[in-house]
Amino acid sequence: YDLVEQSLEPLMSAREMNLLHRDIKPGNIMMTWLPSDRFQVKLLDFGLAKFSQQPSTQTLDQNGSYLGSIDYIAPEQIEVRPLDQRPALYSLGCVFYFALTQRAPFSGKSVAETMNNHMSHKFIPLAELRPDLPKPIVDWVTKLISRQPNARPADAKEAYRLFQEAKKDKIAQPKEKAPTAITVATVTPTRETQKWE
Repeated sequence: YDLVEQSLEPLMSAREMNLLHRDIKPGNIMMTWLPSDRFQVKLLDFGLAKFSQQPSTQTLDQNGSYLGSIDYIAPEQIEVRPLDQRPALYSLGCVFYFALTQRAPFSGKSVAETMNNHMSHKFIPLAELRPDLPKPIVDWVTKLISRQPNARPADAKEAYRLFQEAKKDKIAQPKEKAPTAITVATVTPTRETQKWE
């Protein structure tokens, strides 16, 4: 929950400055441990970021290849369509999926397969990999990685509001016992400053 909320905070600030990050991935999210034994999330690498009051397209290199991480890129970035903050939420949703499962949702055996998975919205439902998670939280992450931008929250502020609702709703949900055959991947952070790779 802390990871989600702290990752959305810089995107809310970026939205106020009309700043699009365009390359959100686990490697660009750093966790720093504080003296109080809490961690602080920092969003890094604004190398592909762009100030734009109007939606702008994804940057390509001189050969026409995409700049950014293909495992976390939104379909509309692949289609070189005008971008607002919803692609960043899609990428962040992929990061949260990875944090919960240790696998990127649309990753394939090749770049072409990964792109096709994004475009055809082909991925293993989060509930199948993590049946122990509350349904409202699963639904929230799944909403972030919706194929169509209009099906996602409009911006980070709305995503934050919907997350708070999902947290409240999960309290009312009966807890289901996870099957014993399921092994849940976990990450145990150290107290040192680190990136999620």
